[in-house]
Amino acid sequence: MQFLQHLQTLKSQKKIQNQKKRKIRMQMKIQTRQQKKSQSQSQKKIKKKIQRRKKMQMKIQMKSQKKRKRRLLNHQKSQIQRQKNQKQRQKKRKQSQSQSLQNKVLWLSRKKHHDLRHQQELPSPLLLMKDRKQHPESKMAIK
Repeated sequence: MQFLQHLQTLKSQKKIQNQKKRKIRMQMKIQTRQQKKSQSQSQKKIKKKIQRRKKMQMKIQMKSQKKRKRRLLNHQKSQIQRQKNQKQRQKKRKQSQSQSLQNKVLWLSRKKHHDLRHQQELPSPLLLMKDRKQHPESKMAIK
């Protein structure tokens, strides 16, 4: 009888030990699961941060590209405008030069005509008037 009781106590002790072991295993499992969960959460957070950074970098890149394009376009526009202005100035300069040349030619032709008239020594209208008074019979036309 004592032997049976001893066996039962051994069985119950073993059962208790097994229960303790099981409890410890379960705790370990739970702990590892929580660790994994927390790790995965932290990894997710890190990934999110990285993604956010990448997104921001992309935004910044896009902005800088837009700026670069805008600057390039503005530069090209200003160059084109500069060229147009330059052409217009050249055109005006040529026109003014040709106008001044025409004016000079006109002035020279008038001067030449004036000089020719004096070279031919045509009598001036005052002389003609005096001449008429002195010689009324001669009818000279005033030119």
